[in-house]
Amino acid sequence: MAALPNLETVAVDDAFKPWGATTLIRQTGLTLTNAIEGFDSIAPGRLHGDAVSPDMLVFPRPVLRHIQSHPISLTSLSLSVRPRNRTRPNSEWVTDLLGFIALFPRLQRLSLEFDLVDEHEHFPELSQRLRLQGLQFLGIFGVECTDDELVALLLGQKDTLEEAYFSRVDIIAEGGSWQALLAIVRDELSALILTMNNCCSEDKEVYYRKSGSDGATFLDSFESGRTLQSWTDAISGLEIGDREEAVD
Repeated sequence: MAALPNLETVAVDDAFKPWGATTLIRQTGLTLTNAIEGFDSIAPGRLHGDAVSPDMLVFPRPVLRHIQSHPISLTSLSLSVRPRNRTRPNSEWVTDLLGFIALFPRLQRLSLEFDLVDEHEHFPELSQRLRLQGLQFLGIFGVECTDDELVALLLGQKDTLEEAYFSRVDIIAEGGSWQALLAIVRDELSALILTMNNCCSEDKEVYYRKSGSDGATFLDSFESGRTLQSWTDAISGLEIGDREEAVD
């Protein structure tokens, strides 16, 4: 319509029939409706079901202008993200994802779940560009990366971040080490609480060796933080090995 300078009138035959509904239902798995009081009602704190491709999160400019002029009060968001875009260039992957997240300026909790097979292609850029004011909790699930990328991600939110949760995160070969990451976090973010759950180093599982009166226990899910001593204990207690070598 913008290409028609002499256009004066537009008539919509059926205002209750969403255009492109069949395509959108196929892509999102959701039935469209116009019975929505506000955008908050279609932006749940946690999205369930299949993962989304970031290009599915790109809104038309008029919609973006409306959303940006009416800030959304959502404080918690969890996304499971597909490895590939469907309709936009793969180079726009991070921009599309971050553009959607930026629609929620009051976010305090953000969880992102990826696909271990492909997301190492996007995670380096994401770790450098994700910057959220007011974020208190960050969860990262299912990614292969370097320790530098994880450090950049945490330090980018250092002014407000209180807790981080890493699950199924694998530091790749020649990508550094968990010990090096924890040492930097200890020095830069000592008050942070970090939980590691089923994480890996070069495809080998990471455990925390907890000593007790009955001997040592190997934990594949453990928490560290709050104090410098807690971080130091976590660094010295980390071990790399196979599952059959550990005891819960």
